[in-house]
Amino acid sequence: MSSKTLLDTDVDVELKEFDNSYKTQDFSQLLDNARIDSQTIELNLADRQEAKAKTRTHLNISLRMKLIIAVYATIVVLLGALLIYNAVSIGNYRESIAQKSALLEVEQAKLDSLEEILANVNGVTPEDIGMSKIDSNNITKLNKLEKLSKVDYVTETNWFDKVCEFISAIFGG
Repeated sequence: MSSKTLLDTDVDVELKEFDNSYKTQDFSQLLDNARIDSQTIELNLADRQEAKAKTRTHLNISLRMKLIIAVYATIVVLLGALLIYNAVSIGNYRESIAQKSALLEVEQAKLDSLEEILANVNGVTPEDIGMSKIDSNNITKLNKLEKLSKVDYVTETNWFDKVCEFISAIFGG
């Protein structure tokens, strides 16, 4: 067998060789340093993740793309405005048509009643509807008025009037 005893295993040998010269204060300081290092690592990781998040949200859009987006948005807004305007106009026209249809129905009813009255007029005398014959004493005769003779006015014209008449003749005036 070897010089080692049964109790002297490799682990035991390693433990015996381990330097136990650390004091409790040094060990506490090592633990604090380990905690500080782990916190620093966590903060650094958080900073990196935050930096990645910031860089992900920031987009570099070229001027040309911004102009294209602006023109597109303007066109969409104008088309939307025209759509709303047309909808309002169509609503106004529908209301106007409804009012005119109602008026047309009223006038059609009046026309129907007048056509019915006209159909019943056959065989009705003027006296039946409240007219009466005129007595010869109530007749007034009017004399014809003399016609006035046509007056011809003499006007002087110049070259401008002749040009205007020529242009008027060209266009059928």
